[in-house]
Amino acid sequence: MEKRTDNSNLWTNISILLPFVLVFLGAIFLKVYHPLGTVFKLSAFAYMILYAVFLRKIPKDLLVATVLFLPFLFYGIYNTFDIRAGVEDGLRYLFPFATLYYGYAIRKHLNVIVKFMIVFLLINFLAQFVNYYNWLRGSIQWFYHYDIGGYPYFNQTLGILRASGIVVYFNVMGYISMISFFVIQRFYKGRYKKLLMGISLAMLLMTLSYKTIISFILVFMIMHYKKLLNLVTLGLIFVITA
Repeated sequence: MEKRTDNSNLWTNISILLPFVLVFLGAIFLKVYHPLGTVFKLSAFAYMILYAVFLRKIPKDLLVATVLFLPFLFYGIYNTFDIRAGVEDGLRYLFPFATLYYGYAIRKHLNVIVKFMIVFLLINFLAQFVNYYNWLRGSIQWFYHYDIGGYPYFNQTLGILRASGIVVYFNVMGYISMISFFVIQRFYKGRYKKLLMGISLAMLLMTLSYKTIISFILVFMIMHYKKLLNLVTLGLIFVITA
């Protein structure tokens, strides 16, 4: 009886984490073999929508927002210069809706998602040091880009390789690191919490993604505005009385 419960939990966890794995595989294969990457991303999109629909766990407000958004999306696709590009971009705009639907449907399994994010963060953090090592050696790495002339180049700032881990794109890695920081801060109750927050912050800074770093600062200020307000008040009192 206990084994059945363990197997049931295992398959439940796999079913919950499957779209996350498909999305990350899609990001990798978009670089290695673009058609397969598109298939992975489409599969993740379809899975999240069907999961939410079959469980009948769709918030009404989000459904209304989607219905209001769809006419503008279809109009944009219809007027695009290339219908295939329009469909691909349209899917990109719909992906946040699918993510919200799915997130609402699996909200009771947050513990599994937090653990997955921590493991994925650590894998990317360790992989990035391998990337740095190969970059310093001058090796051409699998995620490098190629210009029209066939010469390899990589995303850099001031000559420094931007951290991308195993997800290819530094901006995606920065976003994942930012989300990991706040998820760990808010929901993780285990050991090494501060260390994991530090790793996620370090990974965010290593991406050198200024937009994501600025977004992180803004979100952090909003979440901790009361503490920051107290610090500002104390600072003003100190300046006035000094």
